[in-house]
Amino acid sequence: MADTASALYYAEEIVESARLYRLTQEANVINAASRGAITVDFSGAVRGRRPEQGFANRISGLIQSRDPVSTSTLTPVRFTGTTQRSVNCFRSAPADYALQDFRDMGLAQETGASLYGEQLADGQLLDIVNTGLSALVGGIGAIGATALHDTSGVGTGGTPFTMADLEAGKAKMGDARNQLSTMVIHSIPLTSLYAGSLASEAAAFHVAGTLITDGSVRTMGLTTVNTDSAALVVDESTSTSANNYLTLLLVPGAVTINVLDMNTIVDTVIGTYNTTPQNILVRMLHEWQFTVTLKAVSYKAASAVNPSNAVLATTSTWEVPGSPTLTVKQGPGVIIKSDEA
Repeated sequence: MADTASALYYAEEIVESARLYRLTQEANVINAASRGAITVDFSGAVRGRRPEQGFANRISGLIQSRDPVSTSTLTPVRFTGTTQRSVNCFRSAPADYALQDFRDMGLAQETGASLYGEQLADGQLLDIVNTGLSALVGGIGAIGATALHDTSGVGTGGTPFTMADLEAGKAKMGDARNQLSTMVIHSIPLTSLYAGSLASEAAAFHVAGTLITDGSVRTMGLTTVNTDSAALVVDESTSTSANNYLTLLLVPGAVTINVLDMNTIVDTVIGTYNTTPQNILVRMLHEWQFTVTLKAVSYKAASAVNPSNAVLATTSTWEVPGSPTLTVKQGPGVIIKSDEA
């Protein structure tokens, strides 16, 4: 391809082709690997800054005892609904291209544009997943202590993540524990869990004084998604404790992210009326949005528009809609908080 400014515009087609292919493939992996607990959907973001949808509440006291010989009356209940809010997040990725950029790296322009498209897809999906995890931390936290197993001992020193903690976290769901399908965990508590599991859980045979393992580590039937997302780290540097870590035990449909595909503008950077860029320069600006929806937990109407991940991870940003109040069994899952010294 000739090294001309028009070739830079053509590079956008290569960028988009590489981005869409990689993004679709990686999103499908996330959806399948998490067993539907984290779903990235490209059917389009919902309009509005805080999209709303209505759903029917679970009716409390619907079933009543009836005395066949009594003349007393029963008290009827009302069928009611409530509103659940999602939140829209807005992102952009501006980048400048110069012909010299690819030549200096020894790359053909097609190769360089394709690599950029792949990096853009990686960054886009990483941001989407991290945002979803931040929302889960805040949303599950809004349910309250019934959805949290805490061994962190903030300020006093707690305990690392163990198999006993995993069992205690699953027990938070009561008789709905089998709904849990996926564990999202940082590599540091995962190491603690594996260390304990290797010592006591993974033995397959013990013959003639020889221990033989089957090469697997037990996670009580949960698919493990390992990510060092900042959403899973609680900074305790101001206390005597090490960082705490949040492990999410999730049900299918815990978080759904609907992505509206990207808008792109490609334009030549021409400078001001009396200055001109030294090199031929083209600016490629991408922008997109996505909607984050949690299972049975609602984004507060008064919360920020286009919130940061730190805001989404704040419990006060979310609320539990409906009456009677949602229990942990109807929510996205539970959180295990551990102290990894």
